[in-house]
Amino acid sequence: MEKENYYQKNLETNKLNIYTSKEFYLSLDKDKKDVFNRYCLFSKLQNCWISKGFAYSCSHITSQLTQMGFENRGDVGAKISYEEQIEREKERAERRIENSEIRAEKAELKSDQFYKQAKGMASSIPGGQPIHVGSRNEQRDRNFREKIHTTYGKAYKESDKADYYKDKAETAKYTAEGVKFSNPNYLEKRIKESEKHIRICERRLAGKYNPNSPVVPISESAKAFL
Repeated sequence: MEKENYYQKNLETNKLNIYTSKEFYLSLDKDKKDVFNRYCLFSKLQNCWISKGFAYSCSHITSQLTQMGFENRGDVGAKISYEEQIEREKERAERRIENSEIRAEKAELKSDQFYKQAKGMASSIPGGQPIHVGSRNEQRDRNFREKIHTTYGKAYKESDKADYYKDKAETAKYTAEGVKFSNPNYLEKRIKESEKHIRICERRLAGKYNPNSPVVPISESAKAFL
């Protein structure tokens, strides 16, 4: 097994960082690929797979990774306070705003270009002029009109894309400006999530994977992921 196949618990995010090569991933059968595709997301920034769930709930993933020969390299990073988590989330939101606004601007520019192109093409056809069925230019006329229709479609598609990224930027502003973190609904949800995480950790430290599971010994390496 390649030494590049390993995983770590990221203490900052409390997620699993899973490192492997593209060649190894492509060599896996469908069931093994599903371990990555169902339970993880690939991060281009960190060049690794990151678990969707928190590390304490990833026993199935770690079990499958162990069977594939992956090495557990312990912890990486450092735990951060709730205040630091908020600040980093705000910073990520600021980057999303910038990226979304750039993409919205590019999409608007493309939309304008396609629209002007289609309008210019359409202006060459006199208003109300039908297709001359049976003439030698019939097919060329049909193709030209279809091209106009397609170009208008591209303009509308880019306009929709611009609206999508504008909405995405507005949503990110809600986080970047800190409004999200003072919303009672958000705070209530976070409290419930934290209470749930505590219950799960306590249960698993007691050796029970599920509420109705039999008690089984828990290893020190398993405890480290809680």
